[in-house]
Amino acid sequence: MPAEFPPIEDLIPHRGPMCLLRRIVALDGCEVTAEALLPPEAGVLSGAAGSQAWSVEIVAQAAAAFIGWHHRERGWRSGRLIKVVRWELSPEPLPGGEILTVYSKLGTWSEAGLFRFDGQLSAASGHRLAAGQLTILTS
Repeated sequence: MPAEFPPIEDLIPHRGPMCLLRRIVALDGCEVTAEALLPPEAGVLSGAAGSQAWSVEIVAQAAAAFIGWHHRERGWRSGRLIKVVRWELSPEPLPGGEILTVYSKLGTWSEAGLFRFDGQLSAASGHRLAAGQLTILTS
């Protein structure tokens, strides 16, 4: 029987069109897999490079969902992306309007609320669109 997870809005502070995650697929002690949807209009105004910038935001939201699920008793509801390392992008723009798979794996964390995640964003076909490392500071 698949695990039941709370609505995304219960795990991350993003709302409305800035909430790019659609649902949690899997979540355990060190990683989260989720589905995300980039609105079709997200890349229209800014071109391919602009749409690829959304990849960092999508992976950061998955990491935030992990933090929200595992550390809700601490009251950590807000976080700041403070570092992006070795971010690799595919040359094509992100496919707007398609369900994307996002994966974030916890690398390290501290009691002070500093988290490092390795993340990846993939198309429905499984083709990797972006990957790298994020550091998030929660409060």
